[in-house]
Amino acid sequence: MKKKLLTIFLIIFTILLYGQNKIKGQLIDPYGEIGFSEIKVNNEKIQFDFDSGKFEIETSKNENIEIDFTLPGYFKLKYIIESKNEMIDLDKVHLIECENWLHGPKKGIIKDKSDSGVIESERKIRNWKLHGISKFYNKSGELTQRILFKKNKPIKIYILENGIMKKLKFEFDEKNKIITVPNNS
Repeated sequence: MKKKLLTIFLIIFTILLYGQNKIKGQLIDPYGEIGFSEIKVNNEKIQFDFDSGKFEIETSKNENIEIDFTLPGYFKLKYIIESKNEMIDLDKVHLIECENWLHGPKKGIIKDKSDSGVIESERKIRNWKLHGISKFYNKSGELTQRILFKKNKPIKIYILENGIMKKLKFEFDEKNKIITVPNNS
């Protein structure tokens, strides 16, 4: 009993001493709509609101935080956060397509259209890999993402933020997962 009380006391003391971070944001897919993915924080899966795409995460204040956003076959995205702030607002987390193109022709330009005939995406393919400029559009036909690929690896990424196309800062980890640097930091 004394060990349990001591353990609980140490946990509460640690939280009070070091505090907690709250990290929040909203997932946005390549088409500018509410997105969804598997979310892992420091390799632990978390839940989020599928209807709004919003998530809120609590972590220890003095730890490095790795947040992975993955949807197999479409994208792999990672945020690495080194912060001692109590609240970190990632705002809109733009999900970036970066997987092999295996379910289509070997080369050419692939255009996807909605049921109403509006172009949703255009991708340039070479040897079943994304190569060249890929573009994604919202339901109104407005460009939401533009990505320059070279042999399936993004070279430049532009996302629509507040009506303006902005270059996204990013790098890659050892597994070729995109690591983003939030634009608002």
